[in-house]
Amino acid sequence: MRGTRTFIASALLLSAAVAAAFGAEPDYFPLAVGNSWVYRVTEGRIPGTEVVEVSGTATIEGRNYFRVKFFGRDVFLRTASDGTLYEYDANAKREKVWIAFAAETGQTFATERDNCTRSGKIDGKAVKYSGPAGTFTNALQISFVQSCSDAGIQSETYLPYVGMVEHVEDNIAGARKYSLVYSRTGVTEVTTQETRFSLSIDASASTARLTLRNTTPDPVSLAFSSGQSFDLKLRNEKGDVVYVWSADKLFAQVLRSESFGPAERNYVILLPLENLPAGKYVADAFLTTTAPGIYAASVGFEYKGSR
Repeated sequence: MRGTRTFIASALLLSAAVAAAFGAEPDYFPLAVGNSWVYRVTEGRIPGTEVVEVSGTATIEGRNYFRVKFFGRDVFLRTASDGTLYEYDANAKREKVWIAFAAETGQTFATERDNCTRSGKIDGKAVKYSGPAGTFTNALQISFVQSCSDAGIQSETYLPYVGMVEHVEDNIAGARKYSLVYSRTGVTEVTTQETRFSLSIDASASTARLTLRNTTPDPVSLAFSSGQSFDLKLRNEKGDVVYVWSADKLFAQVLRSESFGPAERNYVILLPLENLPAGKYVADAFLTTTAPGIYAASVGFEYKGSR
């Protein structure tokens, strides 16, 4: 962690110095294809993770936008020369303000992030932030005014040249705080000590790789209700389940527990894609722990058929 945080701090100092030399506003939301951020719920009743990733570009009405997946939504974003982040609303066929990063401290700006979040205020641009990514003193913090009683964004915190490091929102189950646990941009990379489960698909080789990684100093305890440790399902474009890895397997019915890590463990599954028609699929993989959903991941992919 110390090496990672030192690298982030050094990159931030260098980038900030370059921006200051040219009188530019720091880049609080680095937009480039391939940039990605992973968030984990660190406060709230319901655990969960969310992903932000830049997947492509598009030219709309003569302006260049980046296609961004943001907490399950697909949006088109661009940063204007004054530092304002805009979203293109395809339904209204117009731009709307996402965040006015260039606004002065204490200044309120209009936004249309969602139906319950209509204005924001820059609380500060040299705010101390402490979270899984580390401790920094140059964060930009924004508070939002919500028009709904149980929905909308409460606040967000950004680091220059890193992106959003904290997102707090309301929902019917109560407020949830999402904290950055991993990011990769062209300037910085953030990794944290955590236990993470991931899934990757190689359709050309008909394989799936499930990875459990524990980079914390201490082992984690995994409890299972049978001899089965993991499972995987494939869904087609209609959402129908077309394959379940465990469907033709038997497992001992015995309670057991494992102490895992710090380490990395990979499970490799050979997928019977040759038995499926060409098309788009979603793979859902998970560990079959007694507390379901803690270690789970989903990946979409396209199978072009056997040759």
